[in-house]
Amino acid sequence: MTDVIAPEVDVARERLKTKAVANIEFGVLYDSRDIVLLPMCNLLYSALSLRLTQATILAQVFGLLLTKVVPGGLALLRAPTQHRLYQFMLPGAESANELNIIPQWKIFELLESNGFSLVLVQQDSLLRAADVLYTTVLAQRRS
Repeated sequence: MTDVIAPEVDVARERLKTKAVANIEFGVLYDSRDIVLLPMCNLLYSALSLRLTQATILAQVFGLLLTKVVPGGLALLRAPTQHRLYQFMLPGAESANELNIIPQWKIFELLESNGFSLVLVQQDSLLRAADVLYTTVLAQRRS
């Protein structure tokens, strides 16, 4: 389920220790069912770059993660949302699964159904793949 492996998380954890940052928790999930074990949080940061995972799985993971944000908390999501072979997708378009992306409309739907308001949506120039465009979405959970 993850592109970030345990050694990379360990490096990030150690780096924060040297900076005396104590209010961040890291973890590696190998199965989406483990998301229920996560504590509630004020800020959720998720960078899904799972190019080999179908859109339906990405949507399930996002949906589960969003339940872990407290009212008033923020979700910063980065995900593959467009493919150069298919730029415009409407709800019900099956091509998204084949291209391993999650269309923006699906992210917006998940945010709305979990009580979030959009703050920012922009193309992500840091996460790039040859044929895939990533989008960063910042949303706040309504109180």
